[in-house]
Amino acid sequence: MARMYSSTRLDMIRIRSYAIWEHEGRQEGRSDEYWLRAEQEIEGECRAAIEGEKTDVVLPLPRISRRPVRYPADDMDRSAA
Repeated sequence: MARMYSSTRLDMIRIRSYAIWEHEGRQEGRSDEYWLRAEQEIEGECRAAIEGEKTDVVLPLPRISRRPVRYPADDMDRSAA
C-alpha cells in the first residue's frame, strides 16, 4: 500500500535522501535505498519529537554548490531600522 505524504514531507524526504547520497559518495543505483533510509530517519525524528525524545540522527550540512543570489534589498542599511 502506497503511503500518502504531504508535499512538505516529500520535500523533507527528498532533501534527506539527496544528502545521504552526497554523503556516501554519490553512488549510482542506490536511490531506493537512500529514499527508504531518509523516510525511516524522518519518521523516527517526527515520532521522537511527538514523544519528546531525542534522536541520534545527525547529518553533516550539505555543501552549497553555488554562491547564494544577492538581491538589492540585501544591500539596504539595516541599522536604520
